[in-house]
Amino acid sequence: MGKKILLTLLCVFGVSWVYAQTLSSEQYDIEQKYGDVQDYDFNLEVDYNADTKKVHASWDDFPSGKGFQWYKLLYSTSNPNPVYPNQNAIFVGTQRANQLNHIFKLAEGKYHYVRVCAITENDSDTQAYSRYCSETQKIVVEQEEKTQICTMEYAPVCGKKEGVFKTYSNNCMREAAGASKVDMKYCEKTVEPKKDEISYQMSLKIKALLSDFIKRLEAKNYSNEQIISTIDTVIERLEVLGKQDKYSALVSYMIDILEEYRAKYEDDFSIFEDIFWNY
Repeated sequence: MGKKILLTLLCVFGVSWVYAQTLSSEQYDIEQKYGDVQDYDFNLEVDYNADTKKVHASWDDFPSGKGFQWYKLLYSTSNPNPVYPNQNAIFVGTQRANQLNHIFKLAEGKYHYVRVCAITENDSDTQAYSRYCSETQKIVVEQEEKTQICTMEYAPVCGKKEGVFKTYSNNCMREAAGASKVDMKYCEKTVEPKKDEISYQMSLKIKALLSDFIKRLEAKNYSNEQIISTIDTVIERLEVLGKQDKYSALVSYMIDILEEYRAKYEDDFSIFEDIFWNY
């Protein structure tokens, strides 16, 4: 009897050892920590906007009382079955109503895969967490080759790109450069609006106003993409107001500051935050 038990233990140990050797040490640690992936219907929906190349992903809430820890939204252009933590999360959320969706911009490529997982705390002595993941949603973006041919017609228009105003020979040249069309007065005056038209006291008021605006967005736990989208919406409204001469200098000054804030949130640091989140 004792020999049979010893033989059984040796067999179990041998199989475990062989399995561990077939995995990288990192993958083995992951499987030991998280266990198998369990399917769960989150009713994940992804809406793709071809004009902005952005995706709005939304999903149903995970039941409370199951040791819920985080939502992990996964995105890949090569892996049709992304799984956390093998695939880094582009968004980490909690069970708040405003964190059951996320907007992000697609990378270059034809095929895109999106999946959401709920990470729960596990009472098991061997596995710290469990993973409940949705079905993967696939987005196919047809690649179009666009060749824009412009004539040499001289019909000057003013364009704005990356905060810089420039006069283009015609509207076709502006579109080819990827610049947005703005009122010609911005190019007729100077390359950039003169900030010295703003008084020192007014500049302090504007900076305080915009700083408070950004702080309120951050207090709402908006993602970088949501903050950028909100800033873009505000800039569009300001540009309409800036068409009035009496507001043009103030609007230009505000837009310059907002674009500096926008650049800050374009540097997505969340992928690194996610690495340290579990420790």
